[in-house]
Amino acid sequence: MTTEELAECLGVAKQTVNRWIREKGWKTEKFPGVKGGRARLILVDTQVCEFIQNTPAFHNTPMLMEAEERIAEYAPGARAPAYRQIINAIDNMTDIEQEKVAHFCHVKEFAISSPVSILTNQHK
Repeated sequence: MTTEELAECLGVAKQTVNRWIREKGWKTEKFPGVKGGRARLILVDTQVCEFIQNTPAFHNTPMLMEAEERIAEYAPGARAPAYRQIINAIDNMTDIEQEKVAHFCHVKEFAISSPVSILTNQHK
């Protein structure tokens, strides 16, 4: 891992990582092909891992604590079959039927969310 990569992961400056390398005596290797020739690779061993895990920056970085997941697709073609069936059924209704469904949904939503109905058991 390069000093830049570690700094980016932890949200600290590259200079901070370089200071840790000097102070803690971490093992590094030259990283060829970088302009200036001063880039280093940190050899991540047990000592480095323990130090990183004990830094406040590590605990304040949510991306290091979360497992990477695939981004869900929300495109219309990726919707569940039941959802598509409901949409198709509503599309095939007459205007009057659609109004009745809309009224039913509105009444149910109000009944459930109304504090008075909850207190008087009228939300069923």
